[in-house]
Amino acid sequence: MRATPARPTTELMLKAFEGLTLTLVEQTGQLQRHLTSLSQVQQRILDLLDLSSDVYLRVCQHFSKPVLNLSEP
Repeated sequence: MRATPARPTTELMLKAFEGLTLTLVEQTGQLQRHLTSLSQVQQRILDLLDLSSDVYLRVCQHFSKPVLNLSEP
């Protein structure tokens, strides 16, 4: 097990957020969104930065359409 630095770098903290996924699916005119849940470590980082997890959840609100349409050539 690797020791966690007492003062982690920004790069190390950002690395903790790798693998998060926002999935957008448009079906019959309705947009469905799914956002990966935050881990305890990710929640703790937001807490230490004095940021609410709502900041993370609001990411969904900024996307109104899927960016990839597989039905178009």
